[in-house]
Amino acid sequence: MEKLTYGKRLHFHDNLLFKLVIIIKMCIVCLFFTTGSVYAVPDDMTANQQNIITGKVTDGSTGEPLIGVSVVVKGTTIGITTNTVGEFTFSVPERQVTLTLSYIGYLSQEVRAVAGQFVSVQLIEDIQEIEQVVVVGYGMQKKESVVGAITQVENETLVQSGLTNITNAIAGKLSGVLTIQQTGEPGADKSEIIIRGLSSWNSSAPLTLVDGVERDFSNLDPNEINTISVLKDASATAVFGARGANGVIIVTTKRGSLGKPKFDFSATVGGDRATRIPDHISSHTTMSMLNVALMNQQSFTSLVSDEVLEEYRNPSTPLNALRYPNVNWFEELTTSFAPTSNANLNVQGGTNFVKYFCSLGYAHQGSFFKNYNEGYLDSRYKNDRFNYRGNVDFSLTKSTLLSLNLGGDINIKNQPTTGGTWGIWGGLYGTSPSRFPAYFPAWMLEEYPDPDYPDDSGIRLAYSLHELRGNPY
Repeated sequence: MEKLTYGKRLHFHDNLLFKLVIIIKMCIVCLFFTTGSVYAVPDDMTANQQNIITGKVTDGSTGEPLIGVSVVVKGTTIGITTNTVGEFTFSVPERQVTLTLSYIGYLSQEVRAVAGQFVSVQLIEDIQEIEQVVVVGYGMQKKESVVGAITQVENETLVQSGLTNITNAIAGKLSGVLTIQQTGEPGADKSEIIIRGLSSWNSSAPLTLVDGVERDFSNLDPNEINTISVLKDASATAVFGARGANGVIIVTTKRGSLGKPKFDFSATVGGDRATRIPDHISSHTTMSMLNVALMNQQSFTSLVSDEVLEEYRNPSTPLNALRYPNVNWFEELTTSFAPTSNANLNVQGGTNFVKYFCSLGYAHQGSFFKNYNEGYLDSRYKNDRFNYRGNVDFSLTKSTLLSLNLGGDINIKNQPTTGGTWGIWGGLYGTSPSRFPAYFPAWMLEEYPDPDYPDDSGIRLAYSLHELRGNPY
């Protein structure tokens, strides 16, 4: 009886052990079928298990791995996301496929991948996708949370203008901002800035701050500017009190960034042209119109004879061509365009402790007028500007930042000592083409020597006796 009881107990325990093994196997099978990718897998994937794609996704600027990047086979729903170290591994239907990688704040990228080969991808930050901020009177604020009337222009737009003066570069790029350029003289072509119309009979100039310091920003190099923000209404300019009554312009310059040194060099060459040059009116037409005016005044004795009019139109001798000149003053004194050029070299980088931005710039503005340069006589209009800037930020502690800003410009300007640009333009518009020649050619002294200076040679300027403006040439 005891042996039978013992045998029954063994049989009972064998059945229990068998049931436990069956339950464990069923759990393993369920666990296997409930785990897998969040993306759909086609039925024929089992036939392509050997096509395994492995790779890693990192930040293009810092090299840090990116977590949660979507990696999908182009044109399908097959894909996966990167793990905590930026790596991914999954099966694909073909040996060679195109992968589409996308991540918030980064530009989407497509890469060609081959099964069995490691894929390394670096994603580039999308500046437009990153949370946009606007510089306000007391710091920076999210763009969507700004309630005041604030408009902003960034560095890329300013550099693309190709202009040497930054006040001209912002023309038409900021809503509610009016710029008025009164002259194109090299080194003096700064525009007047008016925000939302005139607010005073005396001055409507806005308050201008560069990195928090009140100063003029017209001579800054566009390559060293980060943003220009314009505060237009009372809610935006309230922190400045009465000083901000005409609006506020806040200019921020570039600063260093974490990473290896990045060198950037840019150069542009261009030209400035006059917007409108009047057509030349010949001496024959001018004197004919003078006769009409004299006849209207009943001054018939002062009329220019037909013989003289014919000499103005078609001189009979080279000497008469000087006696009855037909001078196109704009052609004699101006060029097709005034040359301009810009060049800039800057470096940007930094570490967790110090970040830096350094820039050197050069800008040249040439003359629209033909020049005379001999010895100490130099009638050229030109301006050469040299810009320098160094911005350094030290992270002393987690809550302490020390910033050092150094910047400035050196202008070297050359212009005639008398008359100025208004005097030259007045001579161009106010001198008749029939009054006198611009100069006497060299053959004049060869055929008709000067009795007082018999050894002189070359050209001579015509002396304008009793003329209002003198000889423009």
